[in-house]
Amino acid sequence: MYSIVVTAGPSLDESTHQCVHVNSETYVPISGPDFEGQVAVRVKDFSGLAPDGLEPIPQSKYFDDAQDVTFSIEASGIYKSPEELKADDLMFGIVFRQSIAERLPSTYPLVVKAFQWFNPNIEFQLEGENPTMLAPLVTIMSRITCTSPPPSGKFSDQSTPATSRVVPSELEEDISMIINGQEHGSRVAGAFPQDGHLVKSMLPVTSDLEGPQESSWGGWFGSSKVSRPQARQKWFSDKEVRQETVLRGNDYVITTDLQNGFMDFKDMSLRMSGLPWPIRLGPYMKGRPVQYCCVSRDRKKLYWSVIFTIVEGPDEDDAEEK
Repeated sequence: MYSIVVTAGPSLDESTHQCVHVNSETYVPISGPDFEGQVAVRVKDFSGLAPDGLEPIPQSKYFDDAQDVTFSIEASGIYKSPEELKADDLMFGIVFRQSIAERLPSTYPLVVKAFQWFNPNIEFQLEGENPTMLAPLVTIMSRITCTSPPPSGKFSDQSTPATSRVVPSELEEDISMIINGQEHGSRVAGAFPQDGHLVKSMLPVTSDLEGPQESSWGGWFGSSKVSRPQARQKWFSDKEVRQETVLRGNDYVITTDLQNGFMDFKDMSLRMSGLPWPIRLGPYMKGRPVQYCCVSRDRKKLYWSVIFTIVEGPDEDDAEEK
């Protein structure tokens, strides 16, 4: 059995991090030069460490409506940017602390192909001293919504109860503030009506809108429906659209939620379509924390990070993946 600790902070320096009380429905405040906000983490069947004096919480009600999801990283805040911040410049994913080439499992090419099938916008750089696995934030996040900033422009300096601005329901997504903030006549501004919903110009010519929340999209995603998040991810898969989209991060709070069901935290294994069997990642994570980061494309800015660290190794009879 693996045990993990989850921390969050404004950099990759763990001295700036706080331990996250996973599944507690509280936010950890993040305050840095480029981001002011808060982060919450939820992990199904969590058995790791909690902050001092608190008990681990194994489950979250979040998973009641997201039964196929095993973890969620929710971040909410203001992306400070004195210059124009384009959607193509805001990246999210994993930044490795050191070279991983010598410890990659033999099955890693399959893992790369599986992730690229899942989301072709993921950019892999697994060689060198600081490997990364990053994608434009607007294409990788499961949910995105925008709200007005707090009157003070500041978030609490203490951990605060999560208000669930993003919940598993796809109907909660709303990027109208982003769309309405684009220059009049731009391709991005013309893609959505005032409420930020999908319009027919974004769909194949054979598609018909069926309502404000969802629309017909043939079998592109293995379903006769495409959700609002899927539409947003598809639309922003176009690099030119991302480069044309300005994120006015000082003007609104951007709340994002990354969720997936690939990782089983009970045995630290990866399970996803395209893989013939689960891949046990525990042996490769020991001594190499998994660092989820929101960064600028040029890596000169790090907005916020969440780090998963194994603090206890597996039982001795657990063998490494061959």
